[in-house]
Amino acid sequence: RRDMDLSTKLAYIKDSGCVGYVIYAPEFPEEEVDSLKKLRIPFVLLDTYFPGKDIDAVTLNNEQGIYAILNMLIEKGHREIGYLSSGVNIQSFRERRDSYKRLLPQMGLECNPEFFWEIGYPEQQAAEGMDKGLAQKSDLPTAFITDNDYVAYGAIKSLMAHGYSVPGDISVVGFSDRPVCMYIVPNITTVRIPRMRFGGEAVDMLINKVLKQPYDDEKSTVKTAISLELIMRDSVGKAPVH
Repeated sequence: RRDMDLSTKLAYIKDSGCVGYVIYAPEFPEEEVDSLKKLRIPFVLLDTYFPGKDIDAVTLNNEQGIYAILNMLIEKGHREIGYLSSGVNIQSFRERRDSYKRLLPQMGLECNPEFFWEIGYPEQQAAEGMDKGLAQKSDLPTAFITDNDYVAYGAIKSLMAHGYSVPGDISVVGFSDRPVCMYIVPNITTVRIPRMRFGGEAVDMLINKVLKQPYDDEKSTVKTAISLELIMRDSVGKAPVH
């Protein structure tokens, strides 16, 4: 639990008698990693990693996911593509934002800072943040990519409340394919995490660590990145002709 103090976490792990563990870690604090390593119980981090720490991790290939979204939007004629950030400082979200900023110029488009908005998280805060953005901005892109599906959900609610058609005026893309994608009309276009593969890779990696196979004499750690699948729904259309 995020609100559990470190000493309680360490006691829980030691008392559990487990021979290894997977930590679902998108908001896991880096400063606690060394304390976990001192327990000398094998572990694998799921959905985050720390470049400065010698640990095994299974992450998402966020760059590949953003590339797939951008490529799809460009094929539909979009040339002004914005980004809606949650403002939450976790590894996966940072990678998505950085990939957007880096890939846009590589794909021949301008990365306009006026189209990068921080609107909040989860959906209610995102809707309120989008309300403020729409009140302040007169120039909008034809499509927005978002940190995740909850941000997309809030943004779409706000856009429609302000009289915009989604996707007629503006297309919106989520990230992760959570059930919230189906809670709104239009259903949200997104990228899907292959969850069985995602968790399965972490379990396989942990079993190899526990059994010390197949790299008995090697001390190197492994980071595996899982690719995502583009899921087309109704929140994306062709770029409007002005």
